Amino acid sequence: MAHSAIHFATGAMIGAVMASPSVVRTFFRGKPLARAVARWLLCSNAVGLYAVVPSVLRYLGCPEHLCRSKWLSVFIFHPQLASLHLGTIWATAALVICFALQYAGVLTALAVALRRQHLRPHPNLAQIRQLEGQKPQIPRKVCH
Repeated sequence: MAHSAIHFATGAMIGAVMASPSVVRTFFRGKPLARAVARWLLCSNAVGLYAVVPSVLRYLGCPEHLCRSKWLSVFIFHPQLASLHLGTIWATAALVICFALQYAGVLTALAVALRRQHLRPHPNLAQIRQLEGQKPQIPRKVCH
């Protein structure tokens, strides 16, 4: 499990970096961030899952020489990461950092969206200002 966690965290970080320019562009253009952040999270986790494919192949019973071959480098440096022999603590720390950064990114986007919503003028602001100068009209009861 430690190797899969390291591979997933590495892939997720690479996916997050790949999708970050889209989020930054959307932020600076002042557009809503929901779709850009959703794509960012989807890309991050999809590349993380892609990086775990060789570990899944090994688990499913693929021959060891196939799982250690150089062609698996297309799966986010799989042979190089597998040769590091990092322990479970490092794998857990990598996953925690990965998910904490994703969580912080979502919270930041939410804070930006809420701030933009509060700074935006009310859609009926002109109508409200026009009504402020008028005398309030009290409806009268109609008796028959």
